[in-house]
Amino acid sequence: MDFNWTNEQCEFRQRVRSFIDKHLPTDWETLTNGLDVGSDYTVAFSRTFCLALAKERLLIPHWPAEYGGNDADAWHHWILNEEMIRSGEPRSYQYMSVNWAGRAIMRFGTQAQKVSFLPRIAAGTLVFCQGKGNLYEHCTGR
Repeated sequence: MDFNWTNEQCEFRQRVRSFIDKHLPTDWETLTNGLDVGSDYTVAFSRTFCLALAKERLLIPHWPAEYGGNDADAWHHWILNEEMIRSGEPRSYQYMSVNWAGRAIMRFGTQAQKVSFLPRIAAGTLVFCQGKGNLYEHCTGR
């Protein structure tokens, strides 16, 4: 069994790295307060970064083509995530939209939800996030 990356996968990794190198500021770690994905700078930056990723068809390559993706296999998804994490996750909260909310809507959403939300996630213009903690605990202090 061969555990090496295929030429296609290596080319994809290089494409992602080239994109990141072109779009990330050289002082990214400083600007993001030590690679804080929730910093004000990172969140604001991700809004233009994700638009550019979407334009280059790199935001959702692992999504089905019917929802704007490239039908890429799980290894392309893995490579994309590896490179984004290696770079300090410049997608910020878009990570949640692409990998969690979007997938849940594809599987369990109504047709109206799919039509409304998936194209905007695919374009990098809609961001979902998940809160921490229990709402009841937050509101009551218990």
